[in-house]
Amino acid sequence: MNQNKQYNPYALPPDFSLAQAHAKAKQVGYQTQNEQEYCPCCNMAINKIPIGVCEDIIRLQFLGRSID
Repeated sequence: MNQNKQYNPYALPPDFSLAQAHAKAKQVGYQTQNEQEYCPCCNMAINKIPIGVCEDIIRLQFLGRSID
């Protein structure tokens, strides 16, 4: 995604490429070490490593208390 795009939450019609990037950023996963692409509205990493279904609960500590 182009980082020079200005984020406008009130744009009509909405920018669906930014909406798709935001949806990817809100997915749960491990952040890569060399991540350079972030969502312009929430500043979360877009490309993440998926978490397996049978992942050890100790490795999920970064998700917070609600995962117990």
